[in-house]
Amino acid sequence: MRPTCPRHVVTMVMSSPLYHSGFTIVNGYFREVVHLSETGTVQRQRKRRTWLMPQEIEVWYVLPSIRRELTRVMIARGILQKDIARMLGVTEPAVTQYKIERSSRSRGDQIEIPSEFHKDIERAAERIVMAWADDPPPGRAYEVMTREINRLIRLFHKSGLLCDIHRRYSEGVHEGCTACSVG
Repeated sequence: MRPTCPRHVVTMVMSSPLYHSGFTIVNGYFREVVHLSETGTVQRQRKRRTWLMPQEIEVWYVLPSIRRELTRVMIARGILQKDIARMLGVTEPAVTQYKIERSSRSRGDQIEIPSEFHKDIERAAERIVMAWADDPPPGRAYEVMTREINRLIRLFHKSGLLCDIHRRYSEGVHEGCTACSVG
């Protein structure tokens, strides 16, 4: 067994003539099991974390998905990628990742936002674009963007979508849990 430790990531690897397996711990959470057979076939198995707080679900899964959907709406309206990045407070490469098709994309790819929320996302994108045009930074544009994203997250809370995502990514979240929606 040999540990490697670049900053907050610890990887443990165990080897034998027949297999190679390992796990990665990132910020204290068990992330992935990798098996390498003697034929060289790699099998990856993603593990759900024991418990995540609803705020962690929002930061790691919901917020990137909201940004992805806002980016799609803004691109459809002909807004330049560099302007979208400034409006959402992210980098241009992040916007590039948000606009790539699902099979290749890495950012905002973990959850798919149901179509019932698409009108709300379009409305939020419109308000963000209008705020940027009317009062760009250091004005109130970022305040409007923050307010709109928070409004979308509250909608996800009320609808129970956040609870569904919480169950998907955390072990031990029982069916009747309302920690995310009642908050």
